[in-house]
Amino acid sequence: SMLRYVLDTKRGADARVALSVEIAFLRDYLALEALRLGPRLRVDWDLDEAVMDDELPPLTLQPLVENSILHAVAPIKGGGCVTISARRNPLNRGLDLCVADDGPGCDPAALEPRPGQRRGIGLAALKKRFALDYDGHAKLRVNTAPGAGFRVDLWIPQT
Repeated sequence: SMLRYVLDTKRGADARVALSVEIAFLRDYLALEALRLGPRLRVDWDLDEAVMDDELPPLTLQPLVENSILHAVAPIKGGGCVTISARRNPLNRGLDLCVADDGPGCDPAALEPRPGQRRGIGLAALKKRFALDYDGHAKLRVNTAPGAGFRVDLWIPQT
């Protein structure tokens, strides 16, 4: 089912899926990671059922969760917790999403690309995708500091 989901997401830049479909894929992905990490991986879900039909680009959350597991859970002997939340923004009625971890965090300056430095593509690709898909109206904000975990907040407009 995971492979089918990924293959189906090759539809086009304007493709959208219901949040419930994205969450189902994410639960499958996390089940695989749980096989590898066991009790070291803890996941807290904070999902408002009222937003489950909201639409977002496919594979929006998985790269963020993968980054949390890669940088905050897997390298720590005791593991860590990833929190995934979704709710309606009370001011503008958009979809508020958040992926956060309780890992080591980092200096925000370390997220800025430097010439010749090889970086992951998850956050950069998501920023570019939001700029193209939503004409700059979708928002992505990173909150991190050394010792303070890593948090990505997303706001996706809904029609």
